[in-house]
Amino acid sequence: MMRFLDSTSPLPGILPILLATLLLFEVGYILTGIAIVGAGVLPRLAGVLLIAGVMLDLVPIVPVKMVAGLLFGIATVWIGVTLMGSGKVVVQSTTNWATSH
Repeated sequence: MMRFLDSTSPLPGILPILLATLLLFEVGYILTGIAIVGAGVLPRLAGVLLIAGVMLDLVPIVPVKMVAGLLFGIATVWIGVTLMGSGKVVVQSTTNWATSH
């Protein structure tokens, strides 16, 4: 890890980029989980598991990270199976967008 901070490393600026990428993914998945819980279209518990998995992943303890990965995996598989198994798309509209503008 200290090699990344060394200015003689071939990639001296990689650590901030990696941390920014991690932060953006974490925030994105948390917001996705909140949207799943709030919308109620997908299973809400899957959204809660997604949020919990992402939050626990920030804890730097290996057993906690293992639980985080398990929760995240269960949530993403559950969401994927739900989306694949629906088989139909229902669109409800209260106004006709084309004629209302």
